[in-house]
Amino acid sequence: MAGCASVATEPGRYGVAEGAGDPATTPYEKLDQEVVGQLLELRRRMDQPLASEEQIRNFTGADADVYRLGPGDEFSLLVRGREDVSVPLVTVSPDGLVSLPRIGLVKIQGMSIPEATDYVRKALEPYYEAPEVTLLMRSFKNNKILMLGQVANPGIIHIPTSATLLEAIAMAGGVVKDTQGNSPPINRCIIGRGKDRVIWIDLRDLIENGNLALNARLQNGDVVLIPQGQASVAYVLGEVRNQGTLLLRSPMTVLDALTQSGGLTKDADVARIYLVRAEGEAGLVERIDLANLVERADLRKNYTLREGDLVFVAERGISNFHYYLSRLLPTISVMNLTNP
Repeated sequence: MAGCASVATEPGRYGVAEGAGDPATTPYEKLDQEVVGQLLELRRRMDQPLASEEQIRNFTGADADVYRLGPGDEFSLLVRGREDVSVPLVTVSPDGLVSLPRIGLVKIQGMSIPEATDYVRKALEPYYEAPEVTLLMRSFKNNKILMLGQVANPGIIHIPTSATLLEAIAMAGGVVKDTQGNSPPINRCIIGRGKDRVIWIDLRDLIENGNLALNARLQNGDVVLIPQGQASVAYVLGEVRNQGTLLLRSPMTVLDALTQSGGLTKDADVARIYLVRAEGEAGLVERIDLANLVERADLRKNYTLREGDLVFVAERGISNFHYYLSRLLPTISVMNLTNP
């Protein structure tokens, strides 16, 4: 079935494209109308939504450029005219503490440089009149970002203050190249912060189009993952022999996708194959009759797939469509985790 020369490229909105007529005129069409919403919801669950510019601004936070002291940082403590309490080199211990003359142990971890300076000044006021305190950084060791995936030098990166995503990629040696010196396709990356904050960044728009609104500012402890081997993908689910993800390295049609998925199972309904495409809020769902494609050589609905398209093959004689779709959710969860 693969390699057909004459193919369509654009499905229409369900029930109005290709002269479909009244969607309620046949039992099949009536059932289709009942499941279109469920198919679109299924498609949405498979998406890893890319962060909007507003979400990236909120993720960055108002104090992204404020450096917070922490373990490993080194600084000089200078008190004008008071050599007895000035210290040429202070190192923050692994538990975030420092020992200062007259003051003793101080939990300095998490303080900004102005906050630490003000703390020391107030702590010395009982001993000295209007002490002039300067905290001079010698070495920034606390701010760390973990870079993983498709970069030349994955691992921990130390940054003096916050860094942008592009700066972090550059500090990690840039995107790793193949043996011919070419950069592989990079579509997106993940930034994780803390236990429950994760956003997906559209790297293609950031790098190729220069959309700097997507250049998120990173913070201490962030994890950046650029997944290996990214490529455009489509999905084939339902009554095919091998459900899963298909890499779109070259133009691929609906028939190509069904063939590469091992063909239909004996329970497949050849008259009810769906192409589901995310487009705006509503999305598109197109029903395809395989008999028209193959037996009658009607290739008008042998659409060329786009990134993220879902080809779904319904089960013959099924009555509870919602139950059938719910059985696919574990498969979709695995596909989300392994999506290139």
